[in-house]
Amino acid sequence: VLAAQINLVESEDMIRGIAVLFVLILIILLAGLYFITRMLSKRLWEPFYFTLGQVESFELDKNTKTQFIPTDVEEFSRLNQSVSKLFEKNSRVYKSQKEFIENASHELQTPLALFRAKLDALAQQLPFTEEIGKTLSVLNDAVTRLTRINKNLLLLSKIENDHYSDTDQFSINGLLEKQVAFLMEQADETDVAVRLIANEPLPVQANAALLEIAISNLLLNALRHNRRGGNITIACEEQTLKIANTSNAAALDTTKLFQRFANTQSTGGNGLGLAIVKKVADMHGWRLEYKFDGEMHIFLIIF
Repeated sequence: VLAAQINLVESEDMIRGIAVLFVLILIILLAGLYFITRMLSKRLWEPFYFTLGQVESFELDKNTKTQFIPTDVEEFSRLNQSVSKLFEKNSRVYKSQKEFIENASHELQTPLALFRAKLDALAQQLPFTEEIGKTLSVLNDAVTRLTRINKNLLLLSKIENDHYSDTDQFSINGLLEKQVAFLMEQADETDVAVRLIANEPLPVQANAALLEIAISNLLLNALRHNRRGGNITIACEEQTLKIANTSNAAALDTTKLFQRFANTQSTGGNGLGLAIVKKVADMHGWRLEYKFDGEMHIFLIIF
């Protein structure tokens, strides 16, 4: 009986050992299969994820050439060819549009200058009446607006073609003081109070000319869209330039705010001021934000 019990125990131990060994072998096989499948899958899908990365990082305004990983998979090869053709077509269209804007803006400078000169000569020659004066005033406002649009389009084209790639390290406090002094002269006409808060220096790495244009556009935008007796606050705080203004208007549509010619009806703007600010910010890697707080419209440039 004792021998039978010993044999039974040994049999159970052997069965238990075989079961444990079988489970271990199964785990090892499954783990090996998992890692082999993962490696093969990663290698197989590598061209696809590389192409996906190229699509996600593609920017029309950058002259970057796209290259794809050669692959024997027909579907991935066709995808690469289609994406490459799409990139080339969109780049050609974008480049032709930029060239058209630049050429058109350049060629319009002479006719606009001639038109203004003829208007001035006509104003001196004609017998001046109230009706003629109104007509000449409308024509003069129109040619002034066309000249501003032409200059801004030419500026955008130059920015996109890297004509302002040189940058320097400087503090914008001095630049702000000059801009605010000029702004106050215009703000007095509409009783708008201007306040500058720049206790700490705000150092930035930027193209000085473009930064001056961007700040000027934001300040003029704050004045143009303000109300009589309102106020404008300019503040430098924690690597951020804040420009806030009162207004009777409600919160602006952020989906169209920085688009070209998005809003030109109400105040006689040319629809390019904020688009230029956005382009300057993107060029330098800054973040441009808009917020609405009560009656205050707030623009932030985060350096």
